[in-house]
Amino acid sequence: MQKSKKKTVVRIVTTSTASEAGALMAVLRYFDRYQASVILTTNKTKFLKTLSAKADVLVLAVHGVKDGIYLPTTKPLPPKAIAQQRIKAPIVVNLGCSTFSREYAAAFHKAGVKTYIGTDDDPEGDAALLFATNLFYWLKQTKDLQSAYRKASQIDKETKMFKLSS
Repeated sequence: MQKSKKKTVVRIVTTSTASEAGALMAVLRYFDRYQASVILTTNKTKFLKTLSAKADVLVLAVHGVKDGIYLPTTKPLPPKAIAQQRIKAPIVVNLGCSTFSREYAAAFHKAGVKTYIGTDDDPEGDAALLFATNLFYWLKQTKDLQSAYRKASQIDKETKMFKLSS
């Protein structure tokens, strides 16, 4: 009997019922290397609580605005609110627009994240899904996050907006 390989646990946190999170979950499950699930949250308290979910990778399938992560029922969540959390996942991939800056990266690192990926501008939504799909495909193939990131971020001008901080 063949031993089953340990799957990478991916939690996809979303603030809307848009299909991006569901599409990514389906693709990751199809890759048969990831145990993916979606967590829907629409308020600040629940969103912050989901950041502490046990996972190998935390994907934030959210909307970003200049002032922070957009939450439907409250003001945008600024990076300083993230810095006050304890995030268990060593890797966070933020698909929201404009969610990469020194302040964002520092906040996620302070919260316990080893590697943070976000966008420094506003890519099209389909580019975020394309980037994430390719990132996880190449991570599955190479087992190296830096290499997977380089390949996924070089697809086009939209995916080049994704930046990595370790």
